[in-house]
Amino acid sequence: TLASLATTLGEGVDAAGHKLATIMPRYRMTGADLKALAAYLHTLSAHIDPGVDDHRIKLAAVFSDRVPAAERDAMLGTLQAYVKWRNLNFHEDQSRKGFSPYSRSEFVPIERSWSLSVWTLKGDASTWRAQLDAHYRADPVFALVGGKVDGSWNGPSQFCDEHRIPCLFPDTDLPAWPPSH
Repeated sequence: TLASLATTLGEGVDAAGHKLATIMPRYRMTGADLKALAAYLHTLSAHIDPGVDDHRIKLAAVFSDRVPAAERDAMLGTLQAYVKWRNLNFHEDQSRKGFSPYSRSEFVPIERSWSLSVWTLKGDASTWRAQLDAHYRADPVFALVGGKVDGSWNGPSQFCDEHRIPCLFPDTDLPAWPPSH
């Protein structure tokens, strides 16, 4: 209920009367803000997003084929190194149950390793949308993280908006215009 949500957020006591950890921030919200938050929470789904399974979160980087190899490799190398580093640390923490402070976190059961796919867009930008759809059908991902195209990011941006896919850190000559948000 709105009242129990307000109590949980404001006083740190859940609907069953249990106190939340003291680290959980407390929020005093106006009635309008509380109603807006409740409306938003009702839009959330219990289904797992595409590109996420019990063990892995799949990410993709997008490059057009006209991006110089050195620029592509520099960005891709950084992304791949970060994913490798993150997974190595994640797996080490997972394997040291009871030893690693991280292994005692309540988030460990829901943590997943990451994988990074590379989607290369070929030819004219007018064909990119169909290529993105084909990549997504073959290999659904949770988010696009990085990438570089020559020209406008309109096609990838619209693709992400329509599929509700987070799109982080694209490198492009021209941002999507008009902005979608």
